[in-house]
Amino acid sequence: MNPKNLEEMVIDTDFIIYATGGRAEDSLYYELLKQKAAPEVYCIGDARVPGRAWEAITSANEVARFI
Repeated sequence: MNPKNLEEMVIDTDFIIYATGGRAEDSLYYELLKQKAAPEVYCIGDARVPGRAWEAITSANEVARFI
């Protein structure tokens, strides 16, 4: 990805899944908290700790059962 070649997208949705490479990227999570974008915001999967798909699915399942 070229950081100088950006395109803005506006998506009308209730949920966003943000997928990145091999390191945790939690900036979206903190930005959503800062903007108070929703009553509840959770940081799960690779945004929290990089891992395999199974760990991401398991953490999403735990959050979903908690909600």
